[in-house]
Amino acid sequence: MKNTILRLEIGGAVFAFFFGSVMHFVYEWCGNSPVAGFFCPVNESTWEHLKMIYWPIVAWGIMEYFIYGKEKPGFFTAKAAAIYIAPVTIVVTFYGYLWMFSENSLLYTIFIFGLAAALAYIASYKITISAANSGIVRIVSIILIILSLIMFSFFTFFPPENFLFLDHLSGGYGIN
Repeated sequence: MKNTILRLEIGGAVFAFFFGSVMHFVYEWCGNSPVAGFFCPVNESTWEHLKMIYWPIVAWGIMEYFIYGKEKPGFFTAKAAAIYIAPVTIVVTFYGYLWMFSENSLLYTIFIFGLAAALAYIASYKITISAANSGIVRIVSIILIILSLIMFSFFTFFPPENFLFLDHLSGGYGIN
């Protein structure tokens, strides 16, 4: 079972990287549809770009749940970790890079995205194969997953005026 999980986690990282990269363009390709905006970036803010890693992790996690997740007590904890590790990695490394070098590099941004996917799925694998989680850890993990779903849904349409949500091109926030 460990080999199956390992292959699925590697597949998840690859899926998140490539599918997430394509998601950058989907909102525009769909004529700025609010439905597409629910899942895909609607502007050039950092927050909206986090959807490019978030939704592929969620989608892959749903598939994994039906393949092995029901059998692994640590499944929800692993997925909650992945869901939070990837965006935090992106924000910390992106703004750390900007702070140190005062410029944005597309190549570095792509590297950060791949690093975030890799770290999320490494953590997910390690947690999934580790010892069973208690019921309270599972419940907290599910609550954290639900909270992330609410945040990624709500803040596209009602973003706070904060640097993470600022579209540096238009100067606006959220969906146009």
